[in-house]
Amino acid sequence: PAGDRLATASEDGTVRVWDANTGAAIHVLRGHMGAVNDVDWSPDGATIASASTDGTVRIWHADSGEQVRVLTGHTGSVEQVHWNPRPGSPLLVSVRQRDAKDDHTRVWNAETGEQVAALIGDGSEVREAIWNATGAYLAAVTDKYKVFLWQPGDWRPVPDVEGDAVTWSPDGAYLAADKPDGSIIIWDVAASAELRQFIGHKGDVNEINWNRADGRRLVSRGADGKVRLWSLDDPIAVGAIDTGTGSDYAGAEFNPDGKYLTLWTQSAGVSLLPARLADLITIACKTAVRNLGPADWREFIAPQDPKVICEGKPIPGIDYPDPRAQTGKG
Repeated sequence: PAGDRLATASEDGTVRVWDANTGAAIHVLRGHMGAVNDVDWSPDGATIASASTDGTVRIWHADSGEQVRVLTGHTGSVEQVHWNPRPGSPLLVSVRQRDAKDDHTRVWNAETGEQVAALIGDGSEVREAIWNATGAYLAAVTDKYKVFLWQPGDWRPVPDVEGDAVTWSPDGAYLAADKPDGSIIIWDVAASAELRQFIGHKGDVNEINWNRADGRRLVSRGADGKVRLWSLDDPIAVGAIDTGTGSDYAGAEFNPDGKYLTLWTQSAGVSLLPARLADLITIACKTAVRNLGPADWREFIAPQDPKVICEGKPIPGIDYPDPRAQTGKG
């Protein structure tokens, strides 16, 4: 968490701790009887948790490299482990691949080794378990477009949400998730209600990321080859980007201060663009020969009448040549 050390998982059953500044190995943690699939630091950086194909989660002292305890209960390979981000919380969650004889998601008290909860959804495979920023909610994402939400303590499930590409807002108040029809919903967790539904992508949404500087804007990347910008303050897309590379986009996210978008494609590499719509428009209008027409507007913005974006340039389908210009009459 401090940024000075790095922990890595290895197929040889070890966890290695490295000095992030020098690249030197600090510890080699041995104990797992199978490949290590995942590692995670505790919020205070004092402890490391590791998940392995041997079916265990192991807790390690980060400074000494000593094994603190072994958490057993899963009947097969443990794929993920994540600490609750709340400072001082001993809770961590582990996720195992689908197995009819096993609870997919288990919550542990790392200080005592006690299993706190065995969480069962609808029998589908849990692909990912994600705490919100405050540690007050846990979201489990399944392979059937279902998201199950739990609250630590009583572990009673909050009404479930449809979704696949799921991400929490920076303050942990909202959950963004895509639906099978390509729309994106914003779920207000405390109210157990849908706050927004964003419609624009055609087909699956592959990625959703929040602007962590303001917590109000999002960027989504779809299988339709579009990268779209959204705002909690507006129910329609505030912008869309398509460089003609089809579904070639491999990633889209805001930089830490929220002022730029980083886009990368398999064919064209990495691009850095302003995150403000006004700045994107300025860049686009320098090379555009016309405004968006009605068909373009429906494709990239929203099903409404087009507006003049680039001053002094025509809107196809609306602006027609002046007959006087053709006849030479003034």
